[in-house]
Amino acid sequence: MKKCFPTNRNIIFELNSQKITKRQKEIIHSFYKQQREAYVIKQKDKESKKEIIKIENADTIILPPDNVISNMTISENEENIMSFFKTPTLFSLYLQIENYFDQRLFKNYFERGYLFDFIQAIDELLSYIPKKKGITVTNDGYLSQYSHFLAFFSSLDNSSKEEVKVKFPQLTKEYKEWTKSNRKDNQYIDLTFSSKEFVKSIYLEIQSLLVRKKIDYFSPSSRNEEIKKDNFASWIHKETILNDKYQSSINTAEVITARWIVNIIYEKMILLDFSVLEKYFMNYVLSYIHHPDYYEGKNERMFKS
Repeated sequence: MKKCFPTNRNIIFELNSQKITKRQKEIIHSFYKQQREAYVIKQKDKESKKEIIKIENADTIILPPDNVISNMTISENEENIMSFFKTPTLFSLYLQIENYFDQRLFKNYFERGYLFDFIQAIDELLSYIPKKKGITVTNDGYLSQYSHFLAFFSSLDNSSKEEVKVKFPQLTKEYKEWTKSNRKDNQYIDLTFSSKEFVKSIYLEIQSLLVRKKIDYFSPSSRNEEIKKDNFASWIHKETILNDKYQSSINTAEVITARWIVNIIYEKMILLDFSVLEKYFMNYVLSYIHHPDYYEGKNERMFKS
């Protein structure tokens, strides 16, 4: 793996309207194409509270004279990204995954897409993460989907939980019926091109980093840092982090590969204008389809608080 050192430079696009226009998208894309190893994120500015688009790790920045194009303010800033990633090795891994998604999804950014299409494409991608039997569960591309849904479900009040118990299974039934139609016009089809090779390359890289002790489940953070935060998303999250017996199960290439890829998928869902609730539905439907025992029968883990 080629080690990439961050430029620590970002291009920031602050929108003066709620919805991004076709022209604004073209401008952002033109800036993105000028960069060698940049990636795109969407977030709220901490000060102005406005939504901004950021091209991070930019190496070419030529701003317009008045910094305003098509009702959009363009600026730049510097950010020490290594304070988060700690090592060039971890940053390079992150950059590879970011680039994979940006290159295949940019044309879909800032436009409302069809959620079922996206879930189907992600399902195929996650299916290429190898499976490994853990102490109590099978570690694969879908275990994190269950874990993240459980964190969401655990945060709800009783009324909202009952609503989710009704609505999500209904939508899952609709999704399963929809997949039977053998659609060939998935708008996110580019995401599946070479996805098997992509996942394999990331998996093998993480496997190598594990052997050399350059990465673990908590990277770029650490287990001690996570314990000190004492901010556990659910009972299963807390048990997994605190209990020593689970450390060998989560420190596997299967789990870490899923963790790194899935976190960037969530990042891109924001750029694709999917809501947080839709993300949690994706978590539910994928984990339910691949691990129905987590939700049914004697386990009924979904309903444990």
